[in-house]
Amino acid sequence: GLRWPLEYAFALARRLPALHLDLLHVRPDERGLEGAGRSRRELESRIPLELAERVDVYVQEGDQIEEIVRFTQE
Repeated sequence: GLRWPLEYAFALARRLPALHLDLLHVRPDERGLEGAGRSRRELESRIPLELAERVDVYVQEGDQIEEIVRFTQE
């Protein structure tokens, strides 16, 4: 699930003060805006307070691979 990648990223951010995290969650197209907001809030609730200013959360809809590649190219 989601837990270990987030914990790993947060641990790295704690050790590397210059590190800024972009958290990306890609959802299937058919879930709608309400679900996107719920996904964003869930991710944001997992961010430790001491890292909140160094973490941005993005929620995209579509094919996971295509959206991840597109995100890294922006």
